[in-house]
Amino acid sequence: MKEWLKETGSTLVFLTLLIATINFRIDDLRDDVNNQIGALRNEVGAQIGDLRDQVGDLRGAFADLTAEVQRIARVVERIDERTGGARRDAAAREPEAERTAGASRPGGAAGAAGRPPGVAAGISADTLLAATTTLASDEFEGRAPGSEGETKTVAYLTEQFSALCVTRSAPRSATCATRSATCAARSPI
Repeated sequence: MKEWLKETGSTLVFLTLLIATINFRIDDLRDDVNNQIGALRNEVGAQIGDLRDQVGDLRGAFADLTAEVQRIARVVERIDERTGGARRDAAAREPEAERTAGASRPGGAAGAAGRPPGVAAGISADTLLAATTTLASDEFEGRAPGSEGETKTVAYLTEQFSALCVTRSAPRSATCATRSATCAARSPI
């Protein structure tokens, strides 16, 4: 019996030491996990803070964009008030066939009489389409800054603006008719 107690006692001591070692290791692992969870919480918290800042920035940009759209709408309303809504009214009065047929006439669908002030004669959907098609063609090689395509684009636009009598020194409201007789005689784009 003594031997059995001796063997059992040694086994109990061994098991007690083993359990204490396991408990110590579990405590170490628990501390490591808690530290990693704390670090992850901090990192996620920082990322959430960054996302909140970005959402705030986007809200600000959206508010700015909304204000700009409202400003543009007010400008369009003032233009309509000044022109007596001529553009809108002319478009509403003309049937679709007449509008598309008149688009090739100088001055667009409304013609010279119905054209709002400041719209040059000869500018129509066709002339704008032709200019856009030209600029979008492969000949202009993408128009990237510093490329040969940019040089060609600048030359083309300079030529077209010269035909309309637009120069860098001209005030924005200047027209061909008020600038010179030569300029007024030129045909636009």
